[in-house]
Amino acid sequence: MTERHEGGSKNRALRELLSLLNPVHVLGDTSISPGSPCTDSRKLRQGDIFVALKGSRTDGHKFIGEAVRKGASVIVYDNEKALKEQLAMFEGTAKDALPVLVRVEDTAKILPLLTAAYYQHPSSSLKLIGITGTNGKTTTSILIQSILSEAGFSVGRIGTLGYCWGSNHIEAHLTTPDPCALHGILQQMYKDGVNIAVMEVSSHALHQHRVAGCLYDVAVFTNLSQDHLDYHRTMEEYFRSKLRLFTEYLKANGIAVVNIDDQWGRKILEHLESKGRNEKIVTYGIESYDAEISAEDVCYSPDGLEFRIKSSLSTDHDEINYKVSSGLLGKLNVYNILSAVAATLAFNVPLESVLKGIEKVRSVDGRLQRIATPNGFSVIVDYAHTPDAMEKALSCVREWTKGRLIVVFGCGGDRDRTKRPLMAQVASKFADLIVITSDNPRTEAPERIIEDIIAGMPVTWQKFSADESHFSAPKSKSYTIEVDRRQAIHIAINVARPGDTVFIGGKGHETYQIIGQEKIPFDDRLVVKEYLDRCCHLTSADIRFHKCKE
Repeated sequence: MTERHEGGSKNRALRELLSLLNPVHVLGDTSISPGSPCTDSRKLRQGDIFVALKGSRTDGHKFIGEAVRKGASVIVYDNEKALKEQLAMFEGTAKDALPVLVRVEDTAKILPLLTAAYYQHPSSSLKLIGITGTNGKTTTSILIQSILSEAGFSVGRIGTLGYCWGSNHIEAHLTTPDPCALHGILQQMYKDGVNIAVMEVSSHALHQHRVAGCLYDVAVFTNLSQDHLDYHRTMEEYFRSKLRLFTEYLKANGIAVVNIDDQWGRKILEHLESKGRNEKIVTYGIESYDAEISAEDVCYSPDGLEFRIKSSLSTDHDEINYKVSSGLLGKLNVYNILSAVAATLAFNVPLESVLKGIEKVRSVDGRLQRIATPNGFSVIVDYAHTPDAMEKALSCVREWTKGRLIVVFGCGGDRDRTKRPLMAQVASKFADLIVITSDNPRTEAPERIIEDIIAGMPVTWQKFSADESHFSAPKSKSYTIEVDRRQAIHIAINVARPGDTVFIGGKGHETYQIIGQEKIPFDDRLVVKEYLDRCCHLTSADIRFHKCKE
């Protein structure tokens, strides 16, 4: 995705932009004032700068010819051979009719710097808070936004649930947008009066240099568990990508907020302390006695959380030792609240704003989102798609489920296969009945994905037939297979009884399913509602969606 944003440096000469990039070779008139940087030749407009990126699926150098035909004023590339092949079709064309050719060492590293310069470095005009980690980024960012908004700041948010500020909402195709979109969005936020931008910063974005050109005032680490190993290959590589937020993109006098209950968080702490940098480090946790911000007297219930936040930090508050009430659920959200409080300390937020900001976040879209039913059982839709996230979510739901816990889940195709049996192990640890199904199979055969999942099922579990209408007591551990996700959800709801909870994991807020190369409309929540409407003869007034206090 490349969002288009007007108001960039359109009157700035190309030579001024190139002076920041140290190009290897330039051919053409650098006095021109080009349009905005673009990496997608389909979206390129006449006069734009086309940056040829080599991605995981295709190479932008293959589309240089198309960019020239569409009127690109500048071509930025790093593959000389590919450039010559593409320009061969324009042999005989007058040189002054061709775009300026700019060769660089690495277009992926140059793109964010070029884009930041084009949009006049908007990140330097905003306070930036970056959040990285496997789980909790979205909820933490929403909590931070709520707290800072209560304190009177104008806050923008960039993450999985969208790019939002004021009345603006842009659908998110990437958790952290590509540089062309990112700096354009930040510039528009600044023009619209935003003071602080809160960003979820993914490991992919850090590894691909998407946030180059941004320096963060606060960097937050939530946790690290197995995910994206199809991309990063090892947990150590995954960790190294996350670490970049603190070593490359955190201001020298910035604040690092680190969860030291997490083993990888302790590694970040050790790394930062060993380098003797000037950033301030704030640690948080529940179990670590030396965490500077911690939780005590935690009370979990189906209605939310209550606990005391304690801190050894010296602040403008008389004392950080106060009771927090939240509609969010489970231990994972205690961590999210602690991280949000730690991140907002830098902005001298009044205590009243902290408490109100936390209380106002009653739920987060697709995160333990409850669909209430009038027939005595609960349905929860959640985004958990890693073993750790699944364990945290199911442990929370298990605590307040009086009857059976029925779990529906699958695993994404074309992604890390090693976590699939682990997901089955976690589900079987908490569930009474499991319906194994498809998630986003993409180009993999769903049956193959399910085979990988089943490899992790305990041998003591029995397979049941989907057409059975009743089951024995919760101690009877059984599972079934249904490739069609819609039918899998129907099966789970059909067997649910008063007191049971149906947990539908993996897709959460997503409104689509990717099968092959096609993205088709699919929303777990709507599938539940439609089935209940049709089969339980309920009116729309009887079925009410309300987001579970996560």
